[in-house]
Amino acid sequence: MLRSARFEHRLSGHFSVYRGVRGCGIGMAAKGLSWTLNRDVACWFAHRPGKGALLVATATIDASDIVYHSDTRNEAEVVLRRQVRADLDPEPATWQTAAKRQERRIYHSEMVPCWFPRFARARGI
Repeated sequence: MLRSARFEHRLSGHFSVYRGVRGCGIGMAAKGLSWTLNRDVACWFAHRPGKGALLVATATIDASDIVYHSDTRNEAEVVLRRQVRADLDPEPATWQTAAKRQERRIYHSEMVPCWFPRFARARGI
């Protein structure tokens, strides 16, 4: 997908990556380029307002599959070079708890988006 792009990152080895989506199946979720190294972040993305069923996908990748890595928004984001074979996260009963943990991290961090305090109050954080 991104053969010509080359960004430096310091990651090496194998990683579990996660992608939280809403309103699509595992096949469509696996086609996404933007993933996270933090399961709580993926659960939070899946629980954002929207229509359709929640889904948290997971895959194991090698660092060579990572084109870009950033934690500037506390999301542990990785952009992947190619589509990966993804599976459904095996613990859907814990997705909501993980999403709330991430919401608390966002709310209590220095990088609070301008819309987040109103969103957090509405969700009881």
